[in-house]
Amino acid sequence: MLTKTQRIAYPYFVVALLLFALQVVVGLWLSINYFATVPQSVVDVFPFSTARAIHTNLLVLWLLLGFMGATFYLIPEETGRSLEWPRLAIAQLVLLTGTGVIAVVGFLFGWTQGRPLLEIPRPLDLLVVVGALMFLANVSVTILKARKWTVTQGSLLAGLTFLALLYLIGIPFYRNAAVDWYYWWWVIHLWVEGAWELIAAALTAFLLIKMTGVARGVVEKWLYVELGLFLLTGIAGTGHHYYWLGAPGYWQWVGGFFSALEPFPILLMVIDTYRHTREGSHGFRPRLTWVYLLGGVVLHFVGAGLFGFAHTLPQVNYYTHGSRTDRLAPAHVEPRVRRMRTGRGAGREAHGAGVDGVRHGLASPSVG
Repeated sequence: MLTKTQRIAYPYFVVALLLFALQVVVGLWLSINYFATVPQSVVDVFPFSTARAIHTNLLVLWLLLGFMGATFYLIPEETGRSLEWPRLAIAQLVLLTGTGVIAVVGFLFGWTQGRPLLEIPRPLDLLVVVGALMFLANVSVTILKARKWTVTQGSLLAGLTFLALLYLIGIPFYRNAAVDWYYWWWVIHLWVEGAWELIAAALTAFLLIKMTGVARGVVEKWLYVELGLFLLTGIAGTGHHYYWLGAPGYWQWVGGFFSALEPFPILLMVIDTYRHTREGSHGFRPRLTWVYLLGGVVLHFVGAGLFGFAHTLPQVNYYTHGSRTDRLAPAHVEPRVRRMRTGRGAGREAHGAGVDGVRHGLASPSVG
């Protein structure tokens, strides 16, 4: 039985799906650029780099809103208490959606910082921070007042808090281009292979507990493993991105090895629960949800584990890093397209023409 505050998740999911659909449309337009010659008159109005900025930032926004909506559904269920400030949750949705709309319109007019996935200008960055603080305050107060703690909600809250803190690292601009990209990688890599791993593990655990009837301890023990591997592999795995930044060479080996271990806890969690479910009488119901869950785990393991490991080995990554071939491998299913040219206003807010020139000349690094 849904509580009144759990229904707040619904508008979050609706907006997230609409943004996802828009991202797919823009992605199809980007793909057309690769096998068809687009008239220059169209490119002048809607350049490739602008479409790419819209495409990638829509990805970040709909994922963020999906995480938040899922949290607003999960927390009342886990704590047995209604969300503390439901109106604040609605105001947060309006704020973040409005920020996203302004950002997309701004990209069309060249209002951008120029850094891939972090293109939105500084004033909009601050609005995102405000939205994140509203979210964390609402969820944290609800959990504290409920005085009921589970590993699932702890993992979820830890992932979302870490995601918000990492965003702050990407807001400042560093005049040294190598330093700027160094901290850019801390944001992007530890979003995908750190914070999102914790969030995905918590949501997967919640689904497994609710669907299977398997004891909570069987599922949640893997969340402890996920947390441990996050601290070990997620942070250390960032090293496989430290090319051309002047970092010590040992980071290439450390990053290449540890980044391949990140998908294992979620995979083992599902396998262990699957085994217990087969031995029990609950059955695999609903089947469609199981198909979605198992399919997601397989894609996650193959993409981030097998393909990710193949391209993070230093001997391979030396040739693939920055060549766009490594965009096919990481934890995203969709391939990332190469940033072929810089659009109007890209890097306009960069401080200093020299660094701005370097930024225009650098091909955007891969994600994951």
